Amino acid sequence: MTTSSAAITIAASAADEAAEELNKSYYTHLDSKRHQLHKFYVPGSTLAWCGNEITGDVNISKFLQDLPETVHEVKSLQAQPIEAQYSQGKTVILISVDGRVFIEYKKGRRMHMFSHSILLAEYDGKWKIARENYRLNESAYTETISSLGQK
Repeated sequence: MTTSSAAITIAASAADEAAEELNKSYYTHLDSKRHQLHKFYVPGSTLAWCGNEITGDVNISKFLQDLPETVHEVKSLQAQPIEAQYSQGKTVILISVDGRVFIEYKKGRRMHMFSHSILLAEYDGKWKIARENYRLNESAYTETISSLGQK
């Protein structure tokens, strides 16, 4: 089965819109409204957070609420629709996000680079997170800072 060029363009546009929508609201909730994060997930979602796997929207929400305070800055956002023939007949979107996150530790804030891969699936007429992988990327760029305003 081949997909027409027009269908691919429409799917890519829809994927970009879904990624932008998620970017606008998800990281705001992750940084300051964690108690509402469950609404971003399908009930059987799976999160792999720095190697820790959590399953279920309620469990994911609870896990994220228990993390230290964060401030995310997205530097790169890419979306790719996955054709139904490769995803058990369902419409899904793969989103790749890179950026930096400031984490509040007991001894001060620390900046990390992060990578976040998100698989969105249509659920009850809305795009929701079905699976995601979040990683802190330790590198030469990791540094301790005294305030969020410093760069």
